[in-house]
Amino acid sequence: MQSSPTKSPRAFLWFISVWATIAVLPCLSWGALVWETKHIQLTTKLGDKMAIAVFPFQNTGPTPVTFLEVQPTCTCTTVELLKWNYAPGESGEIKAVFAFDDRVGPQEKFIKLRTDDPASPNLVLSFRLTIPELLTCTPRRLRWSKGTELTEQGTIVAIAEPYRLESIEISDPQPKEFSWRVEALEPGKSYRVFVRPIASADIMHRPVSLRCLARLQDGTIHPFQVVAFVE
Repeated sequence: MQSSPTKSPRAFLWFISVWATIAVLPCLSWGALVWETKHIQLTTKLGDKMAIAVFPFQNTGPTPVTFLEVQPTCTCTTVELLKWNYAPGESGEIKAVFAFDDRVGPQEKFIKLRTDDPASPNLVLSFRLTIPELLTCTPRRLRWSKGTELTEQGTIVAIAEPYRLESIEISDPQPKEFSWRVEALEPGKSYRVFVRPIASADIMHRPVSLRCLARLQDGTIHPFQVVAFVE
């Protein structure tokens, strides 16, 4: 008569380890941040000085979640977070404030996040926008070739409606390597800035940024730059 086979000790140990893992899984669950959006497209209008992007979130997990780092990738952007720790079911938001300064055209900014949630410890939020140009400067780069006559070159500065210009100036200190003058094409609307190198040997292959100031009739001042160099 044949005896029944004995159970393998290895199989029995495997069964015990699987059962133990299943039993402790609920204890290993963590919080999870759910975001309404991680990427925002903003709309701006002429004359705006800044843009604000708001990223709402909620902790949908059973345990608290703590923010360890909230860092914008550009010094022109600041972030606001009410607090760093969020209990289960609690909501919050990250607000990003982007100061335009003299920036124009398409922009994209990023915010790097780090949390203690193993499911998503590292996150990146972003927002995009296009800053309309109050002032246009055509061209923005003036170039002279070595050995040629260093004649005047001009760039035309114009302002969008309904704004009006009071004057165009070069801010102090005025670059010693260049002379400049301003001619009104359409007073209040468009001006031509003439620039001429004074000594090409001193500025060879070294671009110089001419920081200009546009004074508007409403009293505000808007800086812009013209780059000039001899190559």
